[in-house]
Amino acid sequence: MTRKKAIHRTEAQWQAVISQQANSGLSVKDFCEDNDVTLSGFYAARKRLADRSSEQAAIITPRDQPHFVELKQTQSSLNLSPETGEHWAVELQIGDNIVLRVRH
Repeated sequence: MTRKKAIHRTEAQWQAVISQQANSGLSVKDFCEDNDVTLSGFYAARKRLADRSSEQAAIITPRDQPHFVELKQTQSSLNLSPETGEHWAVELQIGDNIVLRVRH
């Protein structure tokens, strides 16, 4: 097995690589093999960027203060009834691979 030569990437370049992998549909291992990225470099960069994002989020939005978003119905004619088989659903994408679904 041949070792890949380490390529120095900026933070912005790593962010682009990580986004490309997330959108590729490939596993991290397959993506890295196809794009000449070392697995260890990918995981280290992803952790470093996630840690930095967490630090910045903690500064911007203190975790000790609750934040609420009020959701309102936008169609006044929306009269769904479970008896007729009509239901409603709300889907909230919170972050990478985290989705909250509420159905009635």
